[in-house]
Amino acid sequence: MKCLRYFILLILLAVTVSANEINITPSKLFFDNVLMNGYAEETIRIATDSTETVQITFYASEPIKPWISFEPSFAHFNKNNPVEIKVIVKPFNNSLGKYQGFILINSLSGKSKITSATITSLTIETTVKLTDKEITQAIIDDIIVKDVEKNNPIKVLVKIKNQGNIGISPYFNIDILNLDKGKVLKSATSKEISILPFASDSIKLDLENNLNLGIYWARVNVLSEEGLFIGKQLIKFNVVKPGTLPLEEEIIVFKEEPIPLGMSGIFIVVGFVILLLIIRQIVKKNIKEE
Repeated sequence: MKCLRYFILLILLAVTVSANEINITPSKLFFDNVLMNGYAEETIRIATDSTETVQITFYASEPIKPWISFEPSFAHFNKNNPVEIKVIVKPFNNSLGKYQGFILINSLSGKSKITSATITSLTIETTVKLTDKEITQAIIDDIIVKDVEKNNPIKVLVKIKNQGNIGISPYFNIDILNLDKGKVLKSATSKEISILPFASDSIKLDLENNLNLGIYWARVNVLSEEGLFIGKQLIKFNVVKPGTLPLEEEIIVFKEEPIPLGMSGIFIVVGFVILLLIIRQIVKKNIKEE
């Protein structure tokens, strides 16, 4: 009886430990005020605790199935390399209103000589609300003006989120001010970019830098060709001596070597070895008692 109890306990342990957890953010999608024959997008992030490679594919259920596409349409990821998937909505030939369906995510984990492949299905509740009203709206996600060494270009990065249901063409103006903000030392205008409805993008600009060492302000105004004032920020930055700032670190990606035996297989093997040892001890004890 004790042997049976040990066996059940170990099997439950093996099943629990070998299961790979997959996390999806966000857990629900709501596409609000999407124009008929328009466009909307949202990005989902998928991560796992598995060191093995996991393959995922995507599908959409009715009634939103004909409108939904994915970029990329399938992906591979593991613990060290989460993946981001763009969910794109292009509604057509439907009445205005709210439509609800699901995005289905099938994951296939690797298999070894000991374990078979594991298939997991997950769902994301997805709602699409259609409208015939055009909405022009955007926000600044971030503006970055870093400290710079003398004679190096001043690098400006503006991140913009289009919250409206029509495309916009944003750009920004920048003024470089002295420390007391009483004098404009330099001005520039960025190029104009196009951002699709509900999408995000960035505008970069490098300014020629002939400023003396010291502290300065960057006044940034973000606008769009559609007449939309998106926002403004005032950012302090420094011009320093050459060689003062640390070099930007180079990002190195290490590829993991494939493991012949998956982690789930290892746990199962260990469980069975422990089980055999327990059975062996019980048998020895029974022989001695006889």
